[in-house]
Amino acid sequence: MRRLLLLATVLALPACAVHIMDAELISMTKTEMPKKVTKDKTIEEKWCINDKPAKEEMDKRYGLIDQVVLKAQNVYKADYFADASFFQKGTCMVMTATVVK
Repeated sequence: MRRLLLLATVLALPACAVHIMDAELISMTKTEMPKKVTKDKTIEEKWCINDKPAKEEMDKRYGLIDQVVLKAQNVYKADYFADASFFQKGTCMVMTATVVK
């Protein structure tokens, strides 16, 4: 019985999304706040450990949140995202957010 319960738990873990954090406004390329925040469409982006890094430098390390934000910035050609929520799902980081124009 214990083995069955352990197996069920191990199989269910990758399917669970664990909430990591929320951010009102986020950018990996800009250091200053935008003068005006105009919200556009809501998006969901995912970056997994086996994916190609969105940014890679020899002397720096970028975390999962950094990679998913950078990937979303490249995909949606956006400098900022508003109302961002981050969830870890297995070895992936998932971000839901609103594109800021």
